[in-house]
Amino acid sequence: MTFYLKYRPQTVDELDLDSVRKQLTQVLISKSLPHAFLFVGSRGLGKTSAARILAKAINCQRQVARSKLQEDRKKKTADLKLETWNSAIEPCNQCEACLSINQGRALDMIEIDGASNRGIDDIRDLRDKIKLAPAALSKKVYVIDEVHMLTKEAFNALLKTLEEPPDHAIFILATTEPEKLPATIISRCFVVNFNRPKPEEIKRAMRRVARGEKLKIDEGTLDLLAASADGSFRDAVKNLEQLAFSGKIIDKKLFDEVFQKTQEIDLLTFLKTKDVKLALGWIKQINEAGKDWKSLLQSLLSTLRDKLLAYYGVGEATVDFSEADLKELIRFLSRASLEMKSAPIPHLPLELAIIQFCNSSSKFQVASSKLDRGKESGKVEKAIETPTEGERQKADPPVGGQNLESRIEKTEEENGRQKEEEKGNPICELGDVEKNWEKILQMVKPQNHSVEALLRSARPKAVQGHSVIIEVFYEFHKGRLETEKCRQIVENSLRGVLNKSKILVSYILGDKQKRRAPKIVAGQGNETELVQAAEEIFNK
Repeated sequence: MTFYLKYRPQTVDELDLDSVRKQLTQVLISKSLPHAFLFVGSRGLGKTSAARILAKAINCQRQVARSKLQEDRKKKTADLKLETWNSAIEPCNQCEACLSINQGRALDMIEIDGASNRGIDDIRDLRDKIKLAPAALSKKVYVIDEVHMLTKEAFNALLKTLEEPPDHAIFILATTEPEKLPATIISRCFVVNFNRPKPEEIKRAMRRVARGEKLKIDEGTLDLLAASADGSFRDAVKNLEQLAFSGKIIDKKLFDEVFQKTQEIDLLTFLKTKDVKLALGWIKQINEAGKDWKSLLQSLLSTLRDKLLAYYGVGEATVDFSEADLKELIRFLSRASLEMKSAPIPHLPLELAIIQFCNSSSKFQVASSKLDRGKESGKVEKAIETPTEGERQKADPPVGGQNLESRIEKTEEENGRQKEEEKGNPICELGDVEKNWEKILQMVKPQNHSVEALLRSARPKAVQGHSVIIEVFYEFHKGRLETEKCRQIVENSLRGVLNKSKILVSYILGDKQKRRAPKIVAGQGNETELVQAAEEIFNK
């Protein structure tokens, strides 16, 4: 029997989520039980196990001891300690009621899969049978798993039963997607939230399994297992079972070997040095070994996320990448993860992401950050270090049609914009921009229709030095146009129409109340084009 089933919690005290354990304890202590429970939480958190424990606690034949403690509590002025009450609410797992539920032969414990019994006929059948008295237990318990899968008609049929249930029936609904449940259903249930477990709670579950199997495992390896479980008790125990196949002694070395952490470290080393050949060779090796790409990529992203958080002081992961490289790599791999689902060759998006990352250069980003700091200190000329001849030969290949030197030149050009503005010599007249505005829009349109549509609601405001200042009237438009891609399209179009080699663009937010249309030469635009532009942007 698999570890997860073999060591499934059998009592309230064995529930690993502290919040759920305390909540159910208080409910069972109370004299009147809710007629319907709703267990909400992601997969692998023990919702079904908790439902069975609750069913046993309600039907356990140790009613005499429980009733006696309740009577004693009434006579005392002080409340009994929670530990005293635990002995009264815990199922004994020895009486016929508990044994029949544990063995799955209790006629009055009905478990229904909401995914396969989701129609109105299934719920009508339930309504007819619920009227019958229990055959052996004191209460009939209906557990409906994945209840959000029921149809609208089935929910309507269930609603009446939840409103006025028989005294002998208890409902326990479980779902991973509570947002799909009607509010009328939720309002009639006692909601128990199964929140994401803390690492210590996951480790508690694994210690229980390790004791039962006589496994020797250190705290460091328990930490690794808890982190790899992604908030699921089931996954944590499954991973522990996978390690147990290799022997009774479980350590970090075994963990790295079984879960490919050594191979992951190799890939991170290749990515850190941006060695395309070795990184692609690693992918080829993994592919030939038939490894699971999905879990591998998920683990890699999790490791990079930990490094990024540690960069900002959250966590204790080793930070051996620059901030820019971490962000860029996470972005590339996240996109590859999405594309792998529909790619004809599963690992192709990952290969492209690695090539793209290794061919990108963080040197420019470092230079840009130095430039920004130089502006603040007034020492712009020292912000960018002059590369040696050897560094030029090792420069990264072009990215997006621009190599490192041209991108640094662009940074210097932007730096020069401030000096030109201070001289007060505009590169062109505002009237020239307004006169050619429609031509500029027509040049932008083939490159990006939505940018052209956004510019139609803007207007040229001023020319200062090398900068054409464009006034926009919506924060969203300003944010979109200021992205690097959109900025390049507009600047290139301005340069082409006005025949100027160095034109930059900047945006200001104007007052919508004072908005006026830009001056456009008659015959260069018409109402139909404006309507088409509006349709293009709002249909995006």
